[in-house]
Amino acid sequence: MQAPPTITEVVANDEQLGFHLEYGRFISVPVAFYPTLALATPEQRGHYEINASSAYWPELDADIGVEGMLLGGELALGQRAVMVFANEDFNLSWTFQPLSIAEIFPAR
Repeated sequence: MQAPPTITEVVANDEQLGFHLEYGRFISVPVAFYPTLALATPEQRGHYEINASSAYWPELDADIGVEGMLLGGELALGQRAVMVFANEDFNLSWTFQPLSIAEIFPAR
C-alpha cells in the first residue's frame, strides 16, 4: 500500500480548504464540507500544523488528511462516507449514504 502524498502548504479561507501536495498537485473542496473549519475565525483557520499527509488545527481539534480530502471531494453536502468490509479478508471500501435532515440540522 502506497503512503498518501505529503502536504507542503494549506489554503484555508471562507470559501475553500485546499492542500498543495509534494508532487505539485493542488486539491481542494468547499470549506463547508468541514463545518468546524467553516465556522472558525480566519485566525483559527490559519493556525495549523502539517504532519506529513494531514493538517491539524489544535485550537479546533480538527485533523484532515489527504485521503479524507480526496473522499471529501467526492462527497456532496448531505452525505456521509461509511467504511464497510468488502469481504472476509477485511478489505475495506467506502460507500456513501444520505444524511437525514435531523443529522444535517440538529435540534438546539
